[in-house]
Amino acid sequence: MPFTSFPIPTVPFINVLYAPPNVVSSGGIFSLPANNYGDVVVATTAAVNIQLPDSRLRSGFPVRVADTSGGPNVTITTLAGQPFLGMTNIPLTTPYGSFTLWPLTATGGWSGG
Repeated sequence: MPFTSFPIPTVPFINVLYAPPNVVSSGGIFSLPANNYGDVVVATTAAVNIQLPDSRLRSGFPVRVADTSGGPNVTITTLAGQPFLGMTNIPLTTPYGSFTLWPLTATGGWSGG
């Protein structure tokens, strides 16, 4: 039976697998730090702007944004020069919807859907 090896992660699993969610319960600006791996949960119908960090500092970990209010008024804003499909502002308008952005660590920017 062959032995299979696997890569050892450089970010401790506890920071990724059990990262607490970032619950946004009031309107305004929420700036996500690059080393915060928790999901962003929007629990308000007030206008919220989620500012993403430098994608090259995310260690390959995605940013997940979800609406739990049922009346989303969310805009996801990327760092200048790091667009998502050419856009720097991404609206989240689907009730109870979510969006996952994967960092392009080599070139900067985001992919996902």
